[in-house]
Amino acid sequence: MKKTIPEDDLSNNKQQEKQSKHTRVEGSKEQPLKSTDRIIAGFLVSFSADPTGEYWVLYEGRNRIGNDSTNDVVINDANVSSDHAILNIRHSVNDHRMLVAISDQNSSNGTIVNKRDIEFTTCELKSEDVIQIGNHELGLLFIDRNSKNLKEVEDLKKSAQRSSRQHTSPYDVSVKSNISKRTKPE
Repeated sequence: MKKTIPEDDLSNNKQQEKQSKHTRVEGSKEQPLKSTDRIIAGFLVSFSADPTGEYWVLYEGRNRIGNDSTNDVVINDANVSSDHAILNIRHSVNDHRMLVAISDQNSSNGTIVNKRDIEFTTCELKSEDVIQIGNHELGLLFIDRNSKNLKEVEDLKKSAQRSSRQHTSPYDVSVKSNISKRTKPE
């Protein structure tokens, strides 16, 4: 017995197929930014699927990469495994420099760094390395906030308090009047 499918269902399926072929970018219309308390450490940038570019935010700690929607970096590509790779970012205990490393998670098509297959080992990365996962080339950009002396929120609040004590505006004066109101002169 043949089943007839309404044309509306066919067009909806085609639209869903088109959407699923594109890479989801965190913060795009399809996927809102995640509310997180993790510290931003860098970005992965790609021009492979979109000539205007795509990016994914990387955080300190573990960043999971794959085509499953539960990953931190979701790449919708048939050549990307559901749990393809893990990119770890942390500070060294010895000298507090930023350590960035990627490891393949037994993916079908492997993970390539700077045109070299990392196989099943962990590979240390530096900023501007190129990672190939599936058909996507991803440029790694990260910033070590400690080595760049980037201020944290508390530091900025303290410096703002110090500067507000030192400089006062003539327009920001509260005046207390000691003048008593006279009624009638005597």
